Amino acid sequence: PDDIELRNSQRRLAPLLPFFVVGIGLALHTAHVERVWVGAQGHEFVFSVSERLLIASRALLFYPAKLLAPWPLIFNYARWEIDPSAALQWWSVAAVVAIALVGLRSYRRGARGPALALAFFAGSAFPALGLITYYPMLFAFVADHFVYLPSLGILMLVAAGWTALVERLGRALPVGVFDNGPLRAYLQKLFEPAGRTDDFRQLK
Repeated sequence: PDDIELRNSQRRLAPLLPFFVVGIGLALHTAHVERVWVGAQGHEFVFSVSERLLIASRALLFYPAKLLAPWPLIFNYARWEIDPSAALQWWSVAAVVAIALVGLRSYRRGARGPALALAFFAGSAFPALGLITYYPMLFAFVADHFVYLPSLGILMLVAAGWTALVERLGRALPVGVFDNGPLRAYLQKLFEPAGRTDDFRQLK
């Protein structure tokens, strides 16, 4: 069964390969534009591999935290002081690895939603994590507008978790606690005065 599932997954993913090839090409072109035309070059943009890992891991944690607690929202956030020699700064790398392992474990157990949501977020945000040089890194390593699209992964994960929580609470609470009958009657009275209706079957 595992081999069949693997072949089915490969068959479904194969048509997506051209999009990945085009995406990689466009990404390389954008990196070239940032470096040559925009001016993202010089000693201000030179970072070691360890420094870029610290920046990327911290950004991966910064954006979900800002989505869950959006305050304060600032156009230019403070530029982090990155020091790979400081052991405490590697906590972000350890946290990202731990989250990735939990997502991978849930995926292997059949709960693919959380893993796919996290993968979508990380993959979509990848170009703006600091692993690739871009000009705004001169001022800050993160910006809210970098994750307009990637944030959908986190929002889907939060929505799915909230839905699962409400469903579990609904099974645990007595029947009728979440009865929306009175609310429906009130809204119907409010928006359906005499002579008006939102049910087109009643129109003659």
